[in-house]
Amino acid sequence: MERSRIHYPASQFLNAKAATGASVALLVSDYRNLVVQVTAPANSSFTIKFAGGIGETAPDFTAAQSATNAYDFIEVADLQDGTLIDGDTGVTIDNTTAAVNCRLFEINVNALDYFAVVVSAYTDGSVSASVTATSNG
Repeated sequence: MERSRIHYPASQFLNAKAATGASVALLVSDYRNLVVQVTAPANSSFTIKFAGGIGETAPDFTAAQSATNAYDFIEVADLQDGTLIDGDTGVTIDNTTAAVNCRLFEINVNALDYFAVVVSAYTDGSVSASVTATSNG
């Protein structure tokens, strides 16, 4: 049976970030969906948000949103229980065990050009993120 799905293998794009800021901007225009795996050691405390933008060049996800730096925080689905998480709210990581800090999220990037993970409200710890992308062929 021929597969009709295009799949991009998982790759790490945020490695032990221990401060506020953003991941590299990923070009996602060839894909419809991303699954992002987020991990953090025990006692980490921060908020992560998922950001997307459109255009020929990537927005600066570390700078404020504006007419000349347009992007938005996007809704994600928590794959643990299917809960939809508002983009402006983000996901708070603040647990005492590393096992609880391992999370999977599905993101609809259909028609977006760029994607990034933004770390805010950082207090302690670090965060790593890997992504895999798929699209119907």
